[in-house]
Amino acid sequence: MASSAIAVSSAGFTEGAIKKAKRFGVILRVFSELTVNEVNSWGGKVGAEVAYTKFNFLEINLIYQSHLIIPLSADTDFKDKSGNPYNPWPIFNAMLQKTDEFVDTFNWFKLQIFPDDLYVSNLNIDELVVQGIFKKYFIRADLPIVETYGSPENIPLEQEVKIEKSIDDIFHFYHTPQKCVPIVDVSKIRVPLGSIFRNVKLNLKTPTNGIHVTGLDKPINHMMPLKIKWMNKNSNEYKMFFR
Repeated sequence: MASSAIAVSSAGFTEGAIKKAKRFGVILRVFSELTVNEVNSWGGKVGAEVAYTKFNFLEINLIYQSHLIIPLSADTDFKDKSGNPYNPWPIFNAMLQKTDEFVDTFNWFKLQIFPDDLYVSNLNIDELVVQGIFKKYFIRADLPIVETYGSPENIPLEQEVKIEKSIDDIFHFYHTPQKCVPIVDVSKIRVPLGSIFRNVKLNLKTPTNGIHVTGLDKPINHMMPLKIKWMNKNSNEYKMFFR
């Protein structure tokens, strides 16, 4: 369902039509005032992608003093040296980086991790050995650009282009001929149980000076992200990771 409609007339609109269009959010344009760039932007799209990896048959062994293997159970309590809950994102990112070594999206992996400041039952863990099966998933969408003007009588220079929310309302976009302002609500990211969020990728039609991220005060799959890192591969493609 479209969130906006555009009505074009060659002879203009009556006062009653303008009032009704304003009430229902219909954009009114006069044919003689349209520009080629404006018409082309109506059908524009921006590519967006959410990627995650699902792990199955995961086995994790905790090694203390190079020989003692501590079995991992649902009751295992991970702490840091100060006794606070251990943030697992460094471990998860090591797992994701290992799976990135594989070209295929489905395979078995094994990984050694040497954590900093990880304690279990007051024992300083030297090493984790993680192995299992992974499968990478990619949720992709082309987000349509929808022209919105605030009111029908706005001149083209004041126009604002809004990309409809998509992929569970994660993305919200504002775009004009002069600027591009993407908004990513990370609190809306949901991945299946046993999975780890990988990244968000945006393929923009217009370069941007920055991407706004909201929802960082809320956990993602019951965990708080450490920090966000953006990687700009070229002038139009951006990737967001948690680190």
